[in-house]
Amino acid sequence: MSQISPPIRILLVAVIGLIAVYMLFLRPKTEEAAPVAAAPAATTPVPAKDPNATTSSKPGSAVNQAVRGADSATARADAAAGGAVAESEGGTVPTTTGATGTAPTTAVPAPGESAALPPITKETLASLPKDVRGAVAKHKVLVLLFYNNRSADDRAVRRALDKVDGYGGQVFVDAHWIKSVSRYQAITRGVDVEQSPTVVVADRNLKAETLVGYVDDKTVDQAVVDAIRASGGSLINDPYFRKLDRICLSIEQQVKALAAPATPALIPAYLTGVQGITGNAEKQIAAINPPQKRAVFHKRFKVYAATSSRLVGRAATTAKTKPAAARKRLTRQGKALDKKFVAKNGAHGLGASCF
Repeated sequence: MSQISPPIRILLVAVIGLIAVYMLFLRPKTEEAAPVAAAPAATTPVPAKDPNATTSSKPGSAVNQAVRGADSATARADAAAGGAVAESEGGTVPTTTGATGTAPTTAVPAPGESAALPPITKETLASLPKDVRGAVAKHKVLVLLFYNNRSADDRAVRRALDKVDGYGGQVFVDAHWIKSVSRYQAITRGVDVEQSPTVVVADRNLKAETLVGYVDDKTVDQAVVDAIRASGGSLINDPYFRKLDRICLSIEQQVKALAAPATPALIPAYLTGVQGITGNAEKQIAAINPPQKRAVFHKRFKVYAATSSRLVGRAATTAKTKPAAARKRLTRQGKALDKKFVAKNGAHGLGASCF
């Protein structure tokens, strides 16, 4: 060490000192590893008696799908019923719960369209103007314009309403000052009416949508058509033909509700069910008192309905021995009967439902 020059010795001592300081104070500490979480214990399978349990078996899967389908159909029916006017006084707001039955869920409406709403009470309806209240009582589609009459767009939309089709008295059209919109909360609930011009189109169940800004009569008319179709109305203007249209649509819905025959052996029972539906419709048609100008048509339509019902009755009898042949023959005869009647008397808008 004595052979090393003093400057070098000083440098070595300084380096050793720095190393010592680094090792004692400046060296990074090693982080402690976080304890590994224990693996979760295996869960016990849900017993089969639990109503929320599922099973991997094919029968169990089919049952679960059926339950989900029934719940979905019930939810759709409740949503549709929510827009109807309450029959009794003091209606309440229905609550829709989620899958766990704890947290309420709210459906998000499409832009310009109202969500499913609770029934309207008589007190709420009483706040409407008399003419609007009467239209609601008659289950008409409502077309209400809220405007200020100061701008060209407002005045143009006001003129467009005069051209909207009333579909045989099924549509009520009116215009109101935008500042009076608060009086129409029974109609505008669930939609925003914040600027003019705004057209509110409410169907027969008072489910509303809005057309904001300038719109022409064709746009409003299309919204009216959609509202009529969505709430079970008819696009036929003539009141007499609308009655027949409703009967024919009812027949179609009832036949669709029958269980389709999966095997030839089930065809006789199916046709017997169809015969009961057509026979009941025949009585409804006979009970209609037509206007004088439709008397001839109505007489022929009653014959047509009676003939159709007889064809179904004969097919039901034949199907007991020749089910497939009876059904095929009924289809052929029915098409021929429809074609012959329409060729002689015209469809009068009933083609989509009756023929």
